[in-house]
Amino acid sequence: MKALSIKNPFATLIANGIKKIEVRSFYTYHRGPLLICASAIPEYNLNKYYKDSYFSYELQDKIDRWDRGPVDGKAICVANIVNCFPLKHFNDDDACVQKIALDENFPDKKYYGWHLDNVRLIEPFDVKGKLGFFDVPDELIIYEKEREFPAYLSEPIFKEEYFGCR
Repeated sequence: MKALSIKNPFATLIANGIKKIEVRSFYTYHRGPLLICASAIPEYNLNKYYKDSYFSYELQDKIDRWDRGPVDGKAICVANIVNCFPLKHFNDDDACVQKIALDENFPDKKYYGWHLDNVRLIEPFDVKGKLGFFDVPDELIIYEKEREFPAYLSEPIFKEEYFGCR
């Protein structure tokens, strides 16, 4: 299965069903399952992703919902990439970053939104992450029992204005 290393807290926000748009500086043609791996070293400087403190406090509350123990350096879930669009505008809550902060801190980058859906938890296992996509043998992936997300997390999030498609 294709895999991607994502720094925490963002990997756990995806696993919790909270982060629904992965913001990347490159387009992907990949659609379908993607193994989400939490990087061995988490992101400590979250200020470059947020401008207002209320947003970061609210996000910290979402991060604190994770009750599965430390997962740095482990594969933690599988999510489907259902779409990828150049981002002109996006919902900060669905991406768990603020576009205004990205534009200010990374002014020369173009952003793409990877719309993630159908997140399934797996039994965490150690993985040596890499930059970009890498392959992990399917036999290492053991899915946990299905879980239900609260209704507010299962609503569809695709809206054309997030991706500047109008």
